[in-house]
Amino acid sequence: MHTSVIGKVWTMPAKYDSQTREKAVRLVREHRDEYASEWEAIKTVSGLLGMNAETLRK
Repeated sequence: MHTSVIGKVWTMPAKYDSQTREKAVRLVREHRDEYASEWEAIKTVSGLLGMNAETLRK
């Protein structure tokens, strides 16, 4: 993710390690059909893992 502030671009540090990111994506994929939408699955999984839903969506 990049943040632009007065012409400068900074790269945000990764908050979650690759194992956590992979687990979150896998859970959404495995349980997607249990929810009315992918977004609902993302919100639920992200909440269980303590991360922001938008972070998981990206």
